[in-house]
Amino acid sequence: MERIFPSFLIVTQNVDGLHQRAGSNNVQEIHGNIFRVRCIECGKIEDHKLKPDLPRCECGSLFRPDVVWYGEPVRGEVLSKAYEFIMGCDLVMVIGTSAMVQPAASLPIYAKSLKKTLAVINPEPTPLNDLSDFELLDRAAKILPEIVSKINE
Repeated sequence: MERIFPSFLIVTQNVDGLHQRAGSNNVQEIHGNIFRVRCIECGKIEDHKLKPDLPRCECGSLFRPDVVWYGEPVRGEVLSKAYEFIMGCDLVMVIGTSAMVQPAASLPIYAKSLKKTLAVINPEPTPLNDLSDFELLDRAAKILPEIVSKINE
């Protein structure tokens, strides 16, 4: 869909780089990425390099995985980018999630407050189904190729 629509953004809770490995470029990772490290002192982010010693930033402080652990806040710039993108979009698709983990679960609610079209794609109903304009109860691996095929017709 990123190749079809000039304005497209994936906002994900995945921390494994799955979307990037699938070829997506415009990805915001709410919970970070396990394959990056972030300096605990200055905040510098790098790709993870396997070394026998503990990874250290050039500032001298330790690196830690660039993911959000339970109880930590998400990076504000990632959420800001998502909220900003929602303001200018026409459709928000919520795909393959329980829609229970905050703050990601608030993004579709924000979209509906702006009267955006909301589609929920999930094998099981979610708390968002009552808000959605389109509810597609099936696996994303089945539904998304069908949607892309219809768009390309």
